[in-house]
Amino acid sequence: MLLFYKLCCRFFYRFFYRKITAEHYWNCYDKKDSKKGEKKYFRLLKILSVVTTSKDLFENDQRRKDFIDKIINNFINNYAQQSHAKIIIILGSIASGKTSFKDKIVDDSEVKNYLYINFDEIKKKLPEYKYLKDLNPKRAANFVQSESAKISGKLLKKSIKKTINIIYEQNLHYSEKEKIKILENIKQSKKKKYFIRLHILFIGSVQMSFDRANERYKKNKRFVKKKKIEGSFFSLWNNLPRFIKSLSDDSISTNLYFWNNAVDNNPVSFFAICMIVDKENYGILPKIQSALKATNVGNIILNKINNKIIFFTYEEGFTLLPQNILKKYIKSLDKLKKDIESADNLKSLDKGLKSMVDTSSREK
Repeated sequence: MLLFYKLCCRFFYRFFYRKITAEHYWNCYDKKDSKKGEKKYFRLLKILSVVTTSKDLFENDQRRKDFIDKIINNFINNYAQQSHAKIIIILGSIASGKTSFKDKIVDDSEVKNYLYINFDEIKKKLPEYKYLKDLNPKRAANFVQSESAKISGKLLKKSIKKTINIIYEQNLHYSEKEKIKILENIKQSKKKKYFIRLHILFIGSVQMSFDRANERYKKNKRFVKKKKIEGSFFSLWNNLPRFIKSLSDDSISTNLYFWNNAVDNNPVSFFAICMIVDKENYGILPKIQSALKATNVGNIILNKINNKIIFFTYEEGFTLLPQNILKKYIKSLDKLKKDIESADNLKSLDKGLKSMVDTSSREK
C-alpha cells in the first residue's frame, strides 16, 4: 500500500511539475535568504529532485554556466602552475577505497600541492545538494550526479591546460564515450609533459563494495544505488583489457600500477605493473626487469602480451591475492591476449584480402 502511494505521488509530481524552468528556479533561489523564501526554495527542491536532475533543468542556462565556471575557477586559482606537473589517476570500482588510497600514495606535506578532483567534493559546492542532503541524501546525490560528473570533466581539462598538479579519481564504469574522454585527458597530459601515474584498485567482492558503501553512507550520507555499485564492480574487470589495449593502440607509453585493497583494516598491497612501451624503448625491458628483481618486493614474473604491453607480476603480492581476485586477474590477462590476437588476425586478413584484390586487378 505504501509503495502504491509513493508511486502515485511520484506520478503526480512528474505530471504536474514537469514544466518547471530554470528561470522559476532562479526566482526562488534569489529569495531564499528570507525565512519565507527559504521555505519556498526548499519545497521547490523537493519537487525538482523527484521530477528531474540539475543537468536537465539547467541545460543551456547561461546563469548556471557562469555559476559553474566560478566554481571551477575557485578550485584552480588555489594552485600554482608547475614546470614539471604531475597527474595521479586512480581507477577503481565504487567504494574500492580510492579516496583513502590517495592519502597513502601522496605525502601529507605534498597533498596541499595537488588539486584533488572528486565528484563528492564538487557536489558540496552545489546549493541543491547542500539543502537536500539532510532531508534525503539519496535524492540529493541522484539530483546532482550527472552535473557533478560533467563539472569534474571540465575542471580536469582546465587544470591540465594550466599544468597544475592533479589527483583525479574515476570509476572505470565504461561507455565508449567515457573511454575516449579518459584517453583524451591522458593524451593532453602527455602533450603538456605531465608525469603520469595510473593506479588501479581491486577489492574482493561485490558484497565488500556494498558493505563499504553502506559504512560510508552512515558516516557522511554519500549514497549510491546498489545496482550502480554492482555494475561498477564487474565493469572494472570487463573493461580493463579494453582500456589497456586502447592505451597501447594510441601508443600512450605509461605504467599502470595494480593494488589489492581487498582486506579491511590491512594496508593496501601492490601486486603488478603493466608497462605500455613504444618500440624505441622496448630494449630497456630486460634492464627494468633486473632492476625490479633487485628490489625487496619478491620474485618477478614477466608476462609479455605483445611488443607493447608487458606485465610484471610480483610473485609475493600475487600469491597473497584472494582466490576470486586472482582468477579475475588471470582472466583479464587472457581476455587482453585474445583481443590483441584477434585484432592482429583481422589486420593480417585485411592485408591478405588487399593483396588478392591487387593481384586480380593486375591480372586483368
